[in-house]
Amino acid sequence: MTSNTGLTTSSRTARRQALEIGLDRSVQIIRNASGLILESMAAIGRELLRVRDQQLWLARHGSYEDFLENEVKIPYPTARSYCQLSLKWDTLKNQLDGHPMPKTAHEIESLDQLPEEQRGQAWRLALMRAEDLDIPLNALLVRAVVRENFLIEDKAEAVPVDPETVKSVSEAKIRIGNLCGDELLREIDRKVYRVSEKEFLVWARKSDEEVQFIGRAMEKMGWAVSRSIQKYREPISADSKLREIVASRIAHGKPLEVKIHGWKVSVKPE
Repeated sequence: MTSNTGLTTSSRTARRQALEIGLDRSVQIIRNASGLILESMAAIGRELLRVRDQQLWLARHGSYEDFLENEVKIPYPTARSYCQLSLKWDTLKNQLDGHPMPKTAHEIESLDQLPEEQRGQAWRLALMRAEDLDIPLNALLVRAVVRENFLIEDKAEAVPVDPETVKSVSEAKIRIGNLCGDELLREIDRKVYRVSEKEFLVWARKSDEEVQFIGRAMEKMGWAVSRSIQKYREPISADSKLREIVASRIAHGKPLEVKIHGWKVSVKPE
C-alpha cells in the first residue's frame, strides 16, 4: 500500500511536471511571437497572463517577476502593456466576427474611452468611414468616429470622498477612481492587477498623495498595495540602491536628477 507520504510526493511531482509542461508551452509561444506585430504582442500578453494566473512560474522561479526577468527577458512595464493589449484584442476580436482587426496599438487604444461592449461597433463604423472616404484607417479617424457616434462628453467633476468615511468597497473605488483614474479600476476589474476587498479599503483610507502613489506604483512598477504602502514610508538613505531611488521618484510622480562620476542621469515621470 502506498503511504500517505508517498501519495503526497507523487501528487507534488505530478503538479510540478504539469507546471513545467505549461510553462514550456507558454515560453515557446512568447519566443515565437516576439515582434512588433499587434497580433503577436497580444499573443505574448495572453501567455504572460496564463503564466501569472495559473502560477506556472512556480516550475522554475521564485516569483512571476523572476520569470519575466530571467527567462523571457521582458521588463515588468512591458509585460503589463502586453497583458493589457491581449485583453483588449481578445474582447474586440470576439465582437468583430471576421472584420479586419487594428494594425497598431494606437488604433486599438483609440477605443479606450468606450465601454468594452461598444468597441466592436465603433471599430466597424470606422472601417466603413475609411472605405466611404477612400482613405487609410488610422487612430485619428477612429477617435473622430467615437466622438461623433457615441457622444463622449467631458467627465463630470468628481465628487470628493472623505477617507475617514470610507466604509465599503464601492466607496473605496469612487475615491480611488477620483484620484487615480477609472482606467486603473477597469484594469483591476479585468484582473490585470489583483486587489482584495480589504486592500481596497486600506488603500482608499490613505491620504490623497498616498492613494495616488499606490496607483502609480501599481501601474509603473507592478507593486501590490501592501508593498506600495511600505515603499511610500521607506526612507531614502545613502545605502539605497539607485533602482529603488528611481522607482520611488517615479511612483511619487516627481523628477529625479543624479550625477555619477560626471555623468548626469535624469528621470521624468510619464
